[in-house]
Amino acid sequence: MRKILLLPVFAATAAFAHPGHGGMASGLLHPLTGLDHLMVMVAIGVLAAHRSRHGASLWTLPAVFAASLGAGAMLPMAGVVIPMAETVILASLALFAGLLIARWKAPLGFLLPVAALAGVCHGFAHGAEAQGGLSVGFLAGCVAMTALLHAAGAVMALRFGSRQVRLAWGGLTALVAVALVLS
Repeated sequence: MRKILLLPVFAATAAFAHPGHGGMASGLLHPLTGLDHLMVMVAIGVLAAHRSRHGASLWTLPAVFAASLGAGAMLPMAGVVIPMAETVILASLALFAGLLIARWKAPLGFLLPVAALAGVCHGFAHGAEAQGGLSVGFLAGCVAMTALLHAAGAVMALRFGSRQVRLAWGGLTALVAVALVLS
């Protein structure tokens, strides 16, 4: 389990690095190349697993984030600008870390809009950096990998225990948020 939780430290490149917005392969790899993306996407899955133990659907929270990411990626092509999107992304890291650590059974009425905002801003960052727009393949790959990372977080929480994974992933996410603030 420790190896799984340390994987993002060794697998991801520099924070806020958003290279390559080409085809589907690039889209599949992209969420793995930035710690900000990787940490939040897995955290959403862990939170979803935690919430599912309290009667909420396991896939509602991840579906909202993934759909919002896809929608947010298209906003720059429509000329929409989200000021301080990277700041919101960083804030989402801190918020999701806090939610994981605090054990607060946050209501879906709170979590869903937060996940939607975080997803839109993550998607917007991709779309804004893509010169000439995102390809359909890239967007499909990025959303698919996002869903896989959500599922990985949920599986870890369900398999190894929601409490342990919440604390470990929440702590790691908090450390990443602090490192990004300091960088």
